[in-house]
Amino acid sequence: LTTFLDGFIWRSRNTNDGVRRVNYWIKHFLVDAEGGFSQNIEWLANFENPKLICHPVAEMVVDLVWNQVAFRTFLLGKTWFLFTTLVFITSQCVLTHASENDAGEISLGGRVTMLCFRIFIYVFSMGQMLMSHSRSIMRDCQKKQFVKVW
Repeated sequence: LTTFLDGFIWRSRNTNDGVRRVNYWIKHFLVDAEGGFSQNIEWLANFENPKLICHPVAEMVVDLVWNQVAFRTFLLGKTWFLFTTLVFITSQCVLTHASENDAGEISLGGRVTMLCFRIFIYVFSMGQMLMSHSRSIMRDCQKKQFVKVW
């Protein structure tokens, strides 16, 4: 398979200032015949061969997908998770102890603030998960991809 992948690289025989021009033909690694995202990267990973995944063509394709497509989505998802976690911690721990008076009761302003933070968590964090799981359940039911337990 590495010989096959070597066919996707063209190296010039001429050098300019010690640098050689190299062309990679990677379109069909990224796009399938219908114009959608190709599964070639997944198939290469399923071989579980480190030498194959470290091939210059595979490395170029994976780096291109990561840097141009996946990195921003990944970073945005992790940032949203961190933000909702901080809001949750603030509403559950910090505000509970910060808004207590000498008698151990929570002030009205502290209760309203905790309520707003908890509503935010329930609507935007749990609501997002409910929508995602509901879509997956509906898709699986339509395709009949489930197992009856009883």
